[in-house]
Formats: sequence, C-alpha cells, structure tokens
Amino acid sequence: MDEEPKEPSKVRTIYLPVAVATGFSVVLWFGMPELGPLAVGSAWIGTVLFMSLWGAFYS
Repeated sequence: MDEEPKEPSKVRTIYLPVAVATGFSVVLWFGMPELGPLAVGSAWIGTVLFMSLWGAFYS
C-alpha cells in the first residue's frame, strides 16, 4: 500500500518565512541604516528562500 506524499505546509513554506524575513529586514533597516536598501532586500530574499526550503524539506 503506497502512501501519497504529503504536501508541504503553506504556513511553513510561504507565510512564516515572509513574516520572519519582513521582521528581520525592518530591524536591519532601522537598526543599521548604513546597509542600504540593496543589502536589506538581499537579506529579505535570502531569508525567505532559506526558510522556504527548510520548511519544504522538514515539514
């Protein structure tokens, strides 16, 4: 009897990474404004991608 592979949770792969990355970027933006928008945007993208992949593999 084969089991169907479980779909990754959207909370772990989309909603939570975006929320955490947005909070992290806001802290960077106001805490270290000398970084600039490109660095903050890159940190946001990297955080979303890392957390999305982590959530997809470990959910």
